[in-house]
Amino acid sequence: MERILQIPGGILNRNNGIATFLMNIYRNINRDKFQFDFIVFTDEKGEYDEEIIKLGGRLYHVERPGRNLIKNMTQTYKIMKENSYHIMHRHAADALCWPDFYLAKKAGINHRIVHSHGIHTVKTKMHRFFYPLMIANITNRVACSKLAGLWLYHDNLDFYVIKNGIQTSRFLFSEKQRIEQRKELQISDNTLVLGNVGRLANPKNPLMTVKVFAALEKKYPNSKLIMLGEGDLRDVVEALINQLNVQDKVFLPGVTSEVAKWMCAMDVGIYPSEFEGFPFSVIESEANGLPIIMSNRITNEIDVLGSIVSLSLDSSPDIWAEEILRLYQKDNPLSRGEYAEIIFQAGYDIKNTVKDLENYYEKLLP
Repeated sequence: MERILQIPGGILNRNNGIATFLMNIYRNINRDKFQFDFIVFTDEKGEYDEEIIKLGGRLYHVERPGRNLIKNMTQTYKIMKENSYHIMHRHAADALCWPDFYLAKKAGINHRIVHSHGIHTVKTKMHRFFYPLMIANITNRVACSKLAGLWLYHDNLDFYVIKNGIQTSRFLFSEKQRIEQRKELQISDNTLVLGNVGRLANPKNPLMTVKVFAALEKKYPNSKLIMLGEGDLRDVVEALINQLNVQDKVFLPGVTSEVAKWMCAMDVGIYPSEFEGFPFSVIESEANGLPIIMSNRITNEIDVLGSIVSLSLDSSPDIWAEEILRLYQKDNPLSRGEYAEIIFQAGYDIKNTVKDLENYYEKLLP
């Protein structure tokens, strides 16, 4: 059994896309062959911490590099050196992760994987400055999409795409769940329910979602909005909802483990992200059979069915609202229950992702 060091960076919570990816993998990987150890840069307890321990993983909490880089590097190096790993898998969106690769090389870890999960960084100058240091110390390039790979590795096409697989059967549309959820929320059958799943944070652009819904509500008053997730913009989002006078039509249930149930109650999914590598919420929505409208800053690789409407963020909320209405009123030749199988066949089921990653790891082992 081989222990592989995973470094996601942030806290392991349901609201974190990288954490979601890792836990999807970890629950389904052959743990007789591969076990995961995790280094997280926080002293906070994550929502997945207990599950990781139960699955046989080791969890190391170290100082955040932004708070004390020397302490972070000292603690990280000690863990790497004492455990004699063959593989380190670092998940990142920019080159600020370079110390982990430098330390791994120094600690004798032969295979140092960088896994690109993003297509943008707000720390552009630091990213450019540290980029050569990251490249000098990595051995393997991986990405969640072609676009994410091109973003981090520039014109170097020597990277491997590992799809963000989901448990497609979990997101299978259920008419029963739709009826139950709408009844619980007191939503009638003929109400248009717009839905978004994602952190209430700048990259997800939740304020755009609210603005689009306000425009939609004026065109189609019998409509509601569900926004699943939490984040540092929650207060700002709530203030905008009140300002636009749609507070009686918006649900903000926070983070939930029953995302699929909420999706079944929705009619159209909206994802106006500022930037994304390959968002789980979109592929999950596809598996649930939801018509989707998203920003053109999300990779079109995620449009498995070829039916997603992609719009510029420069387009007005009115234009977005008109497209949502068109999607809602459009006749669909398939029933929503058929989409999960299509996503499965396209290779986006977690079983395919796990098999792909197991094969990738095996090729690196001595």
